[in-house]
Amino acid sequence: MIVAISSVTVAAGAITAPSLNQPMQIMQARSKKPNKKPTGKQPAETPPQTAEPSPDSNPTPNNILTEIDIKSETGELATDLRDRLLKTISTKIGQPISQSQIDQDVQAIRSIGSFQSVRIQPEQTAKGTKLTFIVKAFSTLRQVSVKTLPGNSPSIIPAAEIDKIFSSLYGQPLNTTSLAEPVKKLNELYKERGYELAQVVNAESLTTDGKLVLVVAEGVIEDIQVRFMNAERRPIDDQGQPIKGQTRDFIITREVALRPGQIYNRKTINGDLRRIYSLGQFEDLGLAFVPGKKDPSQVILQINVLENRKTSSFNFGGTIGSSSGPVGNVGYKQLNLGGNNQTLGGNLAIGDRTSFDLSFNDPWIAGDPNRTGYEVSVFQRRNLPLIFEGGPKPIFLPYSQETPRIERTGGGIAFSRPLNGNPYDDGGWRTSLGVNYQKVTVQDFSGKTAPVDSANQPLSFSKSGQDDLLAAQVGLYKDTRDSRLQPSQGSLIRFNADQSVPISDSKISLTKLSGNYTQYIPINLLNFDKGPQSLSFNIQGGTALGDLPPYEAFALGGVSSVRGYEDGGLAAGRSYLRLSTEYQFPIVSILGGSIFADYGTDLGTGALVPGNPAGSRGKPGSGFGYGAALRVNSPFGPLQFNYGLNDRGETRIQFGLNIGQ
Repeated sequence: MIVAISSVTVAAGAITAPSLNQPMQIMQARSKKPNKKPTGKQPAETPPQTAEPSPDSNPTPNNILTEIDIKSETGELATDLRDRLLKTISTKIGQPISQSQIDQDVQAIRSIGSFQSVRIQPEQTAKGTKLTFIVKAFSTLRQVSVKTLPGNSPSIIPAAEIDKIFSSLYGQPLNTTSLAEPVKKLNELYKERGYELAQVVNAESLTTDGKLVLVVAEGVIEDIQVRFMNAERRPIDDQGQPIKGQTRDFIITREVALRPGQIYNRKTINGDLRRIYSLGQFEDLGLAFVPGKKDPSQVILQINVLENRKTSSFNFGGTIGSSSGPVGNVGYKQLNLGGNNQTLGGNLAIGDRTSFDLSFNDPWIAGDPNRTGYEVSVFQRRNLPLIFEGGPKPIFLPYSQETPRIERTGGGIAFSRPLNGNPYDDGGWRTSLGVNYQKVTVQDFSGKTAPVDSANQPLSFSKSGQDDLLAAQVGLYKDTRDSRLQPSQGSLIRFNADQSVPISDSKISLTKLSGNYTQYIPINLLNFDKGPQSLSFNIQGGTALGDLPPYEAFALGGVSSVRGYEDGGLAAGRSYLRLSTEYQFPIVSILGGSIFADYGTDLGTGALVPGNPAGSRGKPGSGFGYGAALRVNSPFGPLQFNYGLNDRGETRIQFGLNIGQ
């Protein structure tokens, strides 16, 4: 999995830069008028085209170098500089002159970095040829600015910071060799800001008032493309055809905050890759760059994706109870419906009475700029509520040894979006708003309504055993975890408020408030295998105000609550508080482990629930549990075992199996 980029390799031809070990080449400003040919004794820009002698030829007297001189166009040369230049010239007096040798001498003088131009003036004498090297020194450097490619747009580095880098050279004659180090610092500054493709590629000629313009290709994105990869990480198949993916391209590209016309930034693209990976549709992600088709100074950003081979899951199970008889459960979930990252899920329970649960989730409505998502659900759920289970004193229905069942029939819809409207604010707050209706019936195994238990305590809010709950639901949450599947750092914060509206004969007016905060801290204590390790801390709590049907109380105990206690066996209160810590670590490639400790309490509110279902069943109300867990990535799906102990000396083992296809 690739979710971060620490370095970037640019395809050949995309962007090039001069070596910083060589003096920077200053481009001469081009005049719109054609250059005039030299006349009279005006020095020529290049030496005469003399043929280079072959090794066995006899040089003529006119081809022998008899004298070397060095002059400046603007005045006298300092003696030490003149001596240095003479030592730089490799052509020797008394030797034949060749074009290649003169070119080397000109380049050697340029490499000193102090001269804007170097010209050759040949002069024929009776004894041979005199060569005069005429040099023109750079003016005094007074300002450095940046010109960007393409478009000559303003640089992303402020002028004040550019001046700070080059200020030590201001007030001195320009020397291109001395520019190498500050140019290197400028390139490094771009990379520190995340602009890893940006670099100085050239410089324009120094103006008479001492202004130097650096030409920078800042890495403008021309286009963003998606390439699907096969298991061998290749974008083409054996027949040379592009790999076709299930996910539609726009589902991936809309997660990218970087847009064509913007400058590539590593920090931005890292966030983009995290969002794409969090969709849960991909095993691996990567980036590649190729030169722009319209403008080679720009780049095409290619996002390489390897899709999950399992985009749907199928699970089944069954139980046999003394009172309920056999019950079979079949579930199906499609994680990428139509390639649109939409989720369709359903569950069917077949036993004494059939129940079902069907949901559809679209996390981002197509065409919406604010990442608005929604979820729709319809259900008929029938289960044994944890409120009426657990504890050392089981209480049944008045006419049988059965535990009350709760049947909920209804549906709901909820919308969610970033609170500030920014679809790329990964660490920002999100809000949700929805409505949910349920007809709740307390019943026995056969479906007969049961409003009270054997202790004549109420099981529902109304005396009929049937309640109508219509509630508006508001949520607020913030997720800064590095991964939703296996987080190792970051946090998750949630707040929820449900407000019921009195309807029908029930007339329930209930306000439920809850909050949940989890912090993940990277840690490395055990080194069994490579992979993320984390220490997590969780605190959560809630309270119910107003009318409270007993089945809506907060239950504590079980695999998703206080481990070491049976499900619902610790408490059932009007309020609750839970604290938990867990250390997760990999063991081998397919096996992971964790060590945990949980504490929960109803804050003394168990007796405030109508009928006191916790007190009548002998639930302690407060307690802690601890233990360890194993997670196995089997060929049939993830298999998890939890072994917990509690402060009452009891132990519990829970496990589950999910079969993927």
